[in-house]
Amino acid sequence: MSKKFNPELKPGDRIVLISTPDDSIPFGTRGTVVKDSKTPWGKQYDVKWENGSGLYLLDDDKWMHEDDFEHRKKTIKESINDLSQHSEVVRHFNILKLKIFLDKLQESGVVNMFAASPYLWMGKDRILNQFRYQDTNDEFDEMLDLSNEAQSIMINGCIEILEKKNKEITPENINRCLERYSTNVLKFWMDHYSKK
Repeated sequence: MSKKFNPELKPGDRIVLISTPDDSIPFGTRGTVVKDSKTPWGKQYDVKWENGSGLYLLDDDKWMHEDDFEHRKKTIKESINDLSQHSEVVRHFNILKLKIFLDKLQESGVVNMFAASPYLWMGKDRILNQFRYQDTNDEFDEMLDLSNEAQSIMINGCIEILEKKNKEITPENINRCLERYSTNVLKFWMDHYSKK
């Protein structure tokens, strides 16, 4: 059996769904192909899904044969989660401005970057208070000038996320969101921008 996504299918094949554009069926849902047909927009598969869904498979969905999936499911799930995490970060936060802030924080040398996520939402007064008895440098001053804007970007992004998920906008929910997504923003920066 082929180990790539979206192999050709025939009736009776057992498959596992990897993703759909609208997330209408969860990752890992299993099903049996009932029939295949050609449509003006490509091939379509009628599948009897174990969760009872009637979703047809189309070219923009992703699937694998069940046997192939069993051998690779941990790696696939990690990749899907990583892409999902990064897409939310890019969608809700101004990554270019946060990149400049994190670059300056790294250049300042005041913190190990693996512990830098809280600095994205602390704001100027808290950061300044934390380092009031330490010698600083020009890069630290530049980072400090950007810190309130970074804080605003993080808070506004979290409000968007909470609204999208129909969650109440409370200080507690915003703080939980800030802790989670500042880690995701930092991971995105480390994966794509950090100076190794």
